[in-house]
Amino acid sequence: MITEKVKNIFYFIDFLYSNIIHFNKQKPLLDQIDNLRKEYNDLDPKTNFEHKFKREKIAKKGDKLVNTFRNNCKNLINEKISSLEITDLSNIGNNHFYNIGELVVLVETQKYDQEDVKLILEAKSKYVSILENLELSLDNFLPYDLVRDFHETLYDCFKPFLSFDDKHKIEKSKQIQFNRHQITIETLDEKGIRNAVNKLQNKSVEFEFEIDNWIINNGNIFEITEDFSLSFFAIQTEILKQCKANSTGKFQDFITYGIDISKLITGTDGLSIENIFKEFLDLEINSEKL
Repeated sequence: MITEKVKNIFYFIDFLYSNIIHFNKQKPLLDQIDNLRKEYNDLDPKTNFEHKFKREKIAKKGDKLVNTFRNNCKNLINEKISSLEITDLSNIGNNHFYNIGELVVLVETQKYDQEDVKLILEAKSKYVSILENLELSLDNFLPYDLVRDFHETLYDCFKPFLSFDDKHKIEKSKQIQFNRHQITIETLDEKGIRNAVNKLQNKSVEFEFEIDNWIINNGNIFEITEDFSLSFFAIQTEILKQCKANSTGKFQDFITYGIDISKLITGTDGLSIENIFKEFLDLEINSEKL
């Protein structure tokens, strides 16, 4: 039997489904933010002093746009997440759907009844519609773990209930998302990994409007050896946690804060930012190769 806690996950799916049109209306706003980031990164105060003041102007405009997006979407979503108690947003690096395991067990053991199936089919239909019709990636709105749970765990739960048409729509949406998020060296720079390298070298950090936006909210994997890999997310989360612990919520605070590169990264087997570069990539932090 489906519990109230699992129903809360379904209520959240319904919330996202009901706001598809509203979320899609934010696309022009996110495009403006992205264009400002590119414009900011094209400026170099080291070669032209006027670029410093142009960057400050862009940063101020960008902060206003991000605040607008936060008010239009993020706050609304975070309030719903908190009211439904489906995860702990403050638990960075482990904010999965609470109690999703109950749904996994229910489906895998086939302990559902007719009433459960009715609820599952309703949630499944809205789930597929979100994937098909949402023009923006969920990582614009949700924490990394919730996005992964949405695309992977919920999909596995709904899989026995998907029709051929459902599967076709989901595969089509995956292809669209893949095309939207193909990662290259150039896009990694825009997504934030270059910020980490620059920060470690005590160079200027490329412009990001909000410290939380600095994280790469997807499953891109940084291959270190044949048998070992570490997500960019883990590295960036460590830097983010250090910044947040010292109340570095503003851009100027962020770029002047000193990162402890020797501190072990959460979720790794004795790895720090420093020894990842040195032992696995054969690069010193101040190496010109970086």
